[in-house]
Order: sequence, then structure tokens, then C-alpha cells
Amino acid sequence: MTDEQYHKICAACDQALNSNMTLVRVAVPMLHVIREHPVFLEKYEKFFNPKESQKNLLAPYSRANLSLKRVVTFIGSYLLYAKFLSRPCKNREERRKIIFVSHLVNDNHCGRVEDFYFGNIPNEIHESGMSAIIVLVNHTRKDGLALAKTWDNSKVERVVLDRALGLFDELKLYLKCRYEAFILVRQSKKVEDHLLRKVMLEASVDVLSAETRKNLRIGRQIYHLVRAYQPDMLMSTFEGHAWERVVFAEARSCKPEIICSGYQHSAIFKLQYAVRRPLGSRFDPDSIFTSGYISLGLFQKSPFGKLPIHVLGSSKSMENIELNGDGRDDTKLSCLVIPEGLESECTLLFDFALKCALRCTDVTFIWRTHPIMSFEFLRGKYKLFDALPENVTLSCDHLEADLKKSRWALYRGSTTIVQAVLAGVYPIYFNTSLFEIDPLFFMNDKSYFVSSVDEFNKLVMNMELVCNEAEIKHAASHFYTPVDIEVLKKQLVY
Repeated sequence: MTDEQYHKICAACDQALNSNMTLVRVAVPMLHVIREHPVFLEKYEKFFNPKESQKNLLAPYSRANLSLKRVVTFIGSYLLYAKFLSRPCKNREERRKIIFVSHLVNDNHCGRVEDFYFGNIPNEIHESGMSAIIVLVNHTRKDGLALAKTWDNSKVERVVLDRALGLFDELKLYLKCRYEAFILVRQSKKVEDHLLRKVMLEASVDVLSAETRKNLRIGRQIYHLVRAYQPDMLMSTFEGHAWERVVFAEARSCKPEIICSGYQHSAIFKLQYAVRRPLGSRFDPDSIFTSGYISLGLFQKSPFGKLPIHVLGSSKSMENIELNGDGRDDTKLSCLVIPEGLESECTLLFDFALKCALRCTDVTFIWRTHPIMSFEFLRGKYKLFDALPENVTLSCDHLEADLKKSRWALYRGSTTIVQAVLAGVYPIYFNTSLFEIDPLFFMNDKSYFVSSVDEFNKLVMNMELVCNEAEIKHAASHFYTPVDIEVLKKQLVY
């Protein structure tokens, strides 16, 4: 996909949203173009395929088959939901000042004091005398109530959202989605723009997906939690996903005066779109908190520039971690390999790292996975793990320990590279696509880009070719700044 096509698809998805800005349509994932990543753009490629344009993208038979598949899938899921009962939050006398909406991506995180995304921020708010609760979107396969019990002794209460509502509520969600699909098809027939018509037809299928219902399900549970705890503020992770906007709308429908804030905890990439485009007061944040000054500047230049935007900071700033002292062995040649939490990105980067390992036998390659991914899962699907050379190790260690061992870090879109750079590790970006997905794009430096094993070997064997360490560390220090809890407390005290 070209840069021009990318902006066209962004505009078409916005038009489809604006033509009927209902809660259900906002919940459709494909109408929110996240960023210029090959994985995120894959679903849109067919809109620009010449072969597809010669025939109806969704011919009647094809659409009927897709719809039938959705119905069968729902019926199967509906029978599964019979095992669950709706568990709306009970009304309690004790209010909460703020609800944090975060994620449980791995059951290994259960019981931890610090949240994976918000770090120690909720605990600091609690210690300052303001009550807080963390609501976790459940990305595991385990039941939410059982997972939440691991925090029974925690000072900050956790609620892990259910993977299903009651039978009646699930049926209501499905019928609402069916109705929105009908509206989308009807509207598409009146549209002259060919791309917009295709987007609307595709959205009429995506609205029937399990992901759309999941987004609506998250929002409905947030509604009940806001009604129960009556918070002054709701703060959600903020990356541009559909469910975030649904959460804001559902919180306001329960308590119109609530302050809905987005916490930009990770990176904002060069062409990241959905997180920087407004959808109206019902679905937009009232304020935005960033993890550093780089993202602050990007938001200030966006259509959200007139909103209150504050630098809250991040636990990823690594201000309290000493990595450049006696713990590092600079004589050892080690390269940390850090893919994103996407299956295709893991296989792409690990495959390239394996080729590099076979060529650069003096270099030790330390492979890591994102918490949402596991080596066990990858081993079961891909043969590249069957016979790894001696200079490849699969790490189960803490990130800080791996950074101490490493001189370089091989990556693509993982924001862990920022922490690596702050730890004195040199970046090596594997460049394979038209769109660069480098979180360090603000450096405007391609001296650490490689696209072949030969280029990798040349870079690691000649340290004079790498970028200036002091310069890149200084720039990265503005990416994640230390947490300043006073910034949030000032917004809560009014």
C-alpha cells in the first residue's frame, strides 16, 4: 500500500463512520485505521487490488456465505455463553475517585502489585488518599472472577471483565449488530465513491464479527462499573482502538459529568491515525495524558491539540534502573531480538535473526517475546524453532537482565527498543516494507537500518557505523519520562 492509498483508506473509513455515528458502528474495528503497520493494513489491501476492482468485492453469494458463517459462529458462541451468567457489579456504598481501564494480556501478571500498562500510578493515587480501581480487559482464556481473586489482598481493587454477558444481553448485542449491517448495506447503495462503497460493504460484514461484539461487551460492563462506583474520572489506555471510544461513550451515558481521559502509554508512530482523529464529544477523550514529550508534541499538532494534554510519564522511563555500570559485559557480543506481540512479526524477525546467527557465529542472539505471545505457542506452529544453533537462546528472564547482556537490539515495531536505547544498547532496525514502522522515527537517522544478513554483519562488525549513542539516548529520554503523579492528582482535585 502506498502513502496515498493509506490516506485514502483513512478518509473512507472516517466517512463511513460519520454517515451514521452510532455506538455499534463506532465499535467496528476496521473503521479505525490504527497505523501504518503491514499487519494492520493487511485487511485494507484488497480495496486497491486491480483484480478485486474488476468484480464486486463482496458479491451476493460471497456476502451470503460470510453472513451465514457469522450466524453459525454466533449460535455456537451463544451455546457457550449458556455456561455464563451476567454478573453486573453490585452497588456499593464506597465510591472510587478514578477507574483505570487496563489489560490482562498474560495470566502470569495476576497478583502483581504494579499494572502492566499503568505501572505504579494507581498505587500512588491510592497512597495519596484518592480511591482507585483497575478494570482489566481479559485477553486470556480464563474466567475473570477467578483471575481477580489473585488480587484479593491488593490495596487497589481489580475487576477482570467477563468474556460474556448474560444470554439475553448477548442476544441484544447480536441483533443490534445485524441491524447496523442492514443500515450499512442500504447506505452503500447510495454512495457513488467506489472506495467508500467497498469500505461500507466490508464494514457490514465486520460489524457481525466477534471482535465488534467484544468491543460492545467491554463498553456495557464499563457502564455498570461506572454506575456502581460513581467515579469522577475514567482513564483508559489510548491507542486508537474502537473499544476505547465505546468505553468513553458508555461511561458518559451512565454519568454525563464524568471526565474521560486517554493514557497514551506506548508509542505514537509517524503515520498513526485513529488515536489522533476526533469523532465528536461523545466518543472523544476530555483530556489526554502522555508517556513523554515526544508524544505530547505529536498530539499538540493533531486535531486534538485544543484538548488539555499532560505529560504523565511512564514506568518504562527506567530512571531507577542502573544498566550501564558493573552489570554490563561490553566484551561480549550479544544481540537482543525483540519483536512485537504479533505472530507474523515474531516469525519475520526470528527468521531473520536465525539467518544472522548462522552467519555471525561470534554473536549470541537472545530472543524475547511480548507477554501476549509465548515460545510454546510459536514452537507448535513453526519449524524454525526445531534446531536452533548454539548462539541462539530463548529468554524467559526479565527485560533488565537481558539488556545488561546485550550490545545490540534487533527490532521492527517494538517500543521496547526505547528502553533498550536508554540502557545503552545500540538499535538495529530490520527494514522490509514500504512503510517504516520504527518507533525511533523521530531520530531521522537510518544508519542503523538493515535489510539483509550482509548489512547486519557489516554493522555489528564495524562499530564506527552505528549511530551516536549519546545523541540517541538523549532523544529517547523524551520518549518515556519519569512518572509525575502530581500531574494526575491536580486533575482529580477540583
